[in-house]
Amino acid sequence: MKIHIKEKGGVNLTIPLPTGLALRFMGIAAKHCGEEEDGKELKALINGLKQAKKVWGHLTIVEVKEKDGDEVTITL
Repeated sequence: MKIHIKEKGGVNLTIPLPTGLALRFMGIAAKHCGEEEDGKELKALINGLKQAKKVWGHLTIVEVKEKDGDEVTITL
């Protein structure tokens, strides 16, 4: 998983992040928000995303473009 941040002023940042690690952080965040999480569901989600990455390669999950030119993209 990669997070791409492009600022119109010139700052471009790419953060490579292992998919499993990113989902673990999301699981921890869900616990802090009061959501109950099942470990089996998280493992199934991780395996599903890994399979999607094998099938589709660089799949764009989130793409945000602002009027002023700033962009944030999260790809698998």
